[in-house]
Formats: sequence, C-alpha cells, structure tokens
Amino acid sequence: MARSKFSVKTLCIVSVMAGLCFVATYFIRIELPGTRVHFGAAVAMLSALLFGPLVGGLTGAIGMSMTNLLGTALGAIDAPFTFIMRYAQGFFCGWIAWGSMKGGKEPGMMRSIVACVAAAGIYFVLFMVKSYFELRLFGNSHQAALTMIAAMRVWPSVVNAATNPAAAVLIAPVLRTALKRTGLI
Repeated sequence: MARSKFSVKTLCIVSVMAGLCFVATYFIRIELPGTRVHFGAAVAMLSALLFGPLVGGLTGAIGMSMTNLLGTALGAIDAPFTFIMRYAQGFFCGWIAWGSMKGGKEPGMMRSIVACVAAAGIYFVLFMVKSYFELRLFGNSHQAALTMIAAMRVWPSVVNAATNPAAAVLIAPVLRTALKRTGLI
C-alpha cells in the first residue's frame, strides 16, 4: 500500500492555517455594500506559497467556508460555492508556485507574485460568474445582474485581488525563514 503524503503534521498545518484564514476573513475586514474586503485570501495564498497546493487549497476552502457558515443566515447556501472557489484559488496558487520545482527548491519572488496574481484572477472570474448566476436565479434580468455586479462587486473584488496577493508575497519570505528555523518546513 502506498504511503499517504497527507500526514498528521500536514493536518495540523491545515488546521492552524484554516483557523488563521477564518480570523483574517471574519474579524479583519472592511464591510462594503454587497461584499467585504478582507485578508483571508492572503492567508490561503501564504499557505500555498509555504506548503504547496493541497494545503493552500484546503486552508482557503475551510477557513472561508467557516466564515460563510457563521456569518449570515444565507451563508450555508454560499458555503459550498465558497469551498470550491477558494479551494481552486489556493490550489492553483500553490500549483503555479511549486509546479515545476524540483529538488526541494522553493518558489522565488517572481514566481510567487505570478502565482498569487493568477490565483486572485481565477477567484475573481469564478466569483463574478457565481454572482451573475446568483442574481439571475433571484429573478434579475441579464442587464440588471450585470449592473449590480459592476456597481457592488467588481471594485471591492479588485481591492481584494490587489491587497491579498501583495500581503502574501511580502509575508512569505519572512515566515518561511521562521518556519525553517523551527523545522516546520
């Protein structure tokens, strides 16, 4: 039988990082009409840069889905979509950052920037598509849905897409050094 790469250590790392992601999403946020600006995605991207695609994906998926479940009455409806979209964001960030690295090499600054910006772009597109169908499902016309997205969802999402990758890329090298000293990576 093949040995699983998902160890108790990995489970603990995912748990801690998902908890930090939840805190960064639920408590460290700026409320705006129709959405919020938060740093949960930065924690997920940071996890992906430090520990790879699986940990990054699970960090974002679990941490931000918990925010949905505890946030509003409609959060339970959004949680599965959040889980899938945030998993994709964290996974692709890690996959792009670590994809072709061999021999224990870590992603450099430029590769980390590309990975985080691409992951933010992936989530942005997924969120806009989900928002569109959600608004259409609630009876809005095509034009009304696009207008509401443009008015209430695009600019806060752009702010998140700019601030979260920047935070992750700036924090990753410092945290990587500390984690190496403790033997966690």
